Amino acid sequence: MTKTISFCRATFRVESPTSVAAATLPIKNAVDLRLDRDASGAIHIPPSTFAGSLRNHATRVHGEAWTNSLFGFVADEDDGSETKARASSVWFLDSSVTHAKVEQYVATAISRHTGAAKLGTRRDSERLLAGATVSLDLRIDERLDDLIELVTTWRPVVGRNRSNGYGELAVERVDYGSVDLGTPEGLAQWLSHSGPDLVSEVVRAHSATVAEASNEAQAIDLQMQVVEPWTSDPVKDEGEDGHKTYRLKTNADGLPRMSAASQRGVLRSSISFILTTLESPLRCRGEACEHDRWECRVFGHGGAADGVGRRSALTFRESPIVDGVSAFRTRNAIDRFTGGAARGALWRTEVVTEGMVHLRIEYRSVSDADWQILLAALRLVIVDIQDGFVRFGAAVASGHGRFSVTTSTTGDPDADLMTLLAARTLLSPKDEVSAP
Repeated sequence: MTKTISFCRATFRVESPTSVAAATLPIKNAVDLRLDRDASGAIHIPPSTFAGSLRNHATRVHGEAWTNSLFGFVADEDDGSETKARASSVWFLDSSVTHAKVEQYVATAISRHTGAAKLGTRRDSERLLAGATVSLDLRIDERLDDLIELVTTWRPVVGRNRSNGYGELAVERVDYGSVDLGTPEGLAQWLSHSGPDLVSEVVRAHSATVAEASNEAQAIDLQMQVVEPWTSDPVKDEGEDGHKTYRLKTNADGLPRMSAASQRGVLRSSISFILTTLESPLRCRGEACEHDRWECRVFGHGGAADGVGRRSALTFRESPIVDGVSAFRTRNAIDRFTGGAARGALWRTEVVTEGMVHLRIEYRSVSDADWQILLAALRLVIVDIQDGFVRFGAAVASGHGRFSVTTSTTGDPDADLMTLLAARTLLSPKDEVSAP
């Protein structure tokens, strides 16, 4: 019986910041969330990270039965007498990252009560910037054509912070080939190479055509204009005169950027405040919540009583401020005892005084009922943004971060309040029972 072994190498382009964190213990004065690295110190994305993403893609395209036949399954009999299992036909062998650029950044959680940074949640993290190249090696002994068809139409999302637009990869190239161990040439190839070198040798044979990527997500768009100075996540820099200077962080094009996490935190806090004001059963009840309510389904949560969390159904993206005008504002700390200026506490902060920013909220797995509630809540938030009650960025208590919404795709604002109040009819029976 002739044995044929096939390999496939998929090459991806990193399209958004990616964070696959290492499982390390916290170290004082060190980065809290470091990127995973291999023994040589190079950035590493474990092959197992891709396994779930490819299986989910197969399920969406071909259904669960087809997917189980290729990727295996574990299932219990109805009477619990035995467990049936089948191993996956696809082996995830190795992955590598090249042209990697790593950025260290600071983030905090957003308090749902104040809408500002939550005390004690500051963390330093690392992320792999867009533009890197990732290669993934796969092995399959049967159904090579099925695997190639899957990989060429795949658009994986890996790592953490996916609701902030992280971890998006695009397939650039798919190479594949087979080794026939029944021939002298194939046997020599098999015995004279090993590991990634063997895959490189075999996949030279063929290259598949990559399908054009399609974005299945729908989106809400908000176009906002800076009304009062905005600043966020500044970088500390000692000025020429010795005074502390905080400069804006910029993207690869040199434009100031509003982080996705900031957008998500502020908008969720604002919606939660509205739901609480209306005494709505849709709101998350914090530690007392069973995490089965609308807010938990749409925005996700960190874990219920069983410790299992839920990823947000929404995706926010980092937004550059375009046509911006920046300036430095000089400030001085106030002495709490004298009420005068504190000695040696002068600093400068770079702010954006003019500009436009485009916020985009993508959604993939939101039901029609949940979607209508989200639109209604966002329309109310837009009113608060226009009135200056909802602000973005740092120093909002000092009058910073006010924007004006110039255009939005949330629809007619006349039915905002009525739609939200009528949301009780859109709840599941479990929500109705748990409603206060």
